Amino acid sequence: MSSEAQVASFLKDFKEKMKIWDVLFRDDRGKNIQALVDLELRPIERKAALEALETKDYCEGPLEEKL
Repeated sequence: MSSEAQVASFLKDFKEKMKIWDVLFRDDRGKNIQALVDLELRPIERKAALEALETKDYCEGPLEEKL
């Protein structure tokens, strides 16, 4: 599990990079579409959800990516 300081640092870096490079969403994977359905999010709301993340929202990870 990551420390609160690590999570805060990650979010700060991520949000700075997102402002410059934006975010690429993989819509070609069924599990991503299913996650949106499960979370009741429309694709247009994804970026706002990322921008709103705070340290208190962290619960676990990082988890190994499985394609």
